[in-house]
Amino acid sequence: MDLLSGQERVSEIFDIGAEDLRSVLRRASGWSDVGVESIADTQPFACGNGRNGDYLAPVFMCESPAGERRALNLFVKRAHDPLTPEPMHYEHLEAHGAPIPRFYGAHVDPKGKQIFFLEFVEAHEHVPYEELVTRDRSSLEDYVRLAARFNAIEPSEEYQSNLEYSRVYPRTDLCDFRRDLAGSLHTISLLWGLAGRGCLGGRAQAFCSRHSGDLDRLQELERATAQQVARMPTALVHDDLGTDNMATRPMTNEYVVTDLEHVKLAPRFSDLVGCAEAIHEAAASVMSMQELADLYVSAYTQAGGATIPSDELSHEIGILVTAKRIDTVRQFLSDACCIARWNWLAPQHIERRGRQFLPETDQDEVIQAVEALLETAM
Repeated sequence: MDLLSGQERVSEIFDIGAEDLRSVLRRASGWSDVGVESIADTQPFACGNGRNGDYLAPVFMCESPAGERRALNLFVKRAHDPLTPEPMHYEHLEAHGAPIPRFYGAHVDPKGKQIFFLEFVEAHEHVPYEELVTRDRSSLEDYVRLAARFNAIEPSEEYQSNLEYSRVYPRTDLCDFRRDLAGSLHTISLLWGLAGRGCLGGRAQAFCSRHSGDLDRLQELERATAQQVARMPTALVHDDLGTDNMATRPMTNEYVVTDLEHVKLAPRFSDLVGCAEAIHEAAASVMSMQELADLYVSAYTQAGGATIPSDELSHEIGILVTAKRIDTVRQFLSDACCIARWNWLAPQHIERRGRQFLPETDQDEVIQAVEALLETAM
């Protein structure tokens, strides 16, 4: 008995067309045709924050024209954004040997949302960078090697034309940097202006008052960092490469990268920034920055990437870490302005209105980021 025969749509799999599902199963099985005896494990489950899509991991009991029976376990995502480029990323990068789950096809549901099918892989737990760099050297090595293998992929010209440049670390020039960061080059002066008027809270106000003499140095660091980042070579980056976006193939334990919706062109070592920042701040990291650089360069070259001097990598990552800290401050200020309904690009019109808009914990994170910038600016 073939469950798909006579059906127009399969309600258990996001109401996908029956023949669309059959074409996916042909690709997944490698058979010329496929019949479906049963479908199990069709309960939707949570994945990540759940804002980007709905998820299934069904098991299809299939039969080939020759009578061979096989269970196919797939991962299915219905994206909330009908224009998501994620299926395009999977299809192109699989063809270029990227370390990602196998892609079996994408189709559109009756409401216009994209449904795409991937090889089922075992997801990893989320480990914050500050734990990753202090807990287990082998896990950190796996992470660095996987990042290098992904970044070594050389996008085709056609594929590059469909990629965005990173919003945070744009490639082209200082003007793009200024525009794309929505005023980031004025982050430090805006911080001092808002904090000085008590708009952000007492801790931020006291900190900026104590360091009023450091304002010029920080603004110069901000300008120099923008110029240096804008001149950096770019490469394919994942842009959200945490341990929760690593997975393993059940049969081989090979590591792969998942969740490709943010893939873009950006400064070539951007995926290492979170890890590098954690190493800088850790009291006792299991790997030094030099060891990280050497390991990454070795894995990058083995994966077919161009040879990169490790000291060049270390230098660029240091600049990107500084840019990330500036952007951390920018994000907190942007959130505060959104809450207060301020136009943060017109700070002269911002008023306190009798309240502060950054919780004390957020003020502490802003202060920590600026203290790190002060060390860099020394």
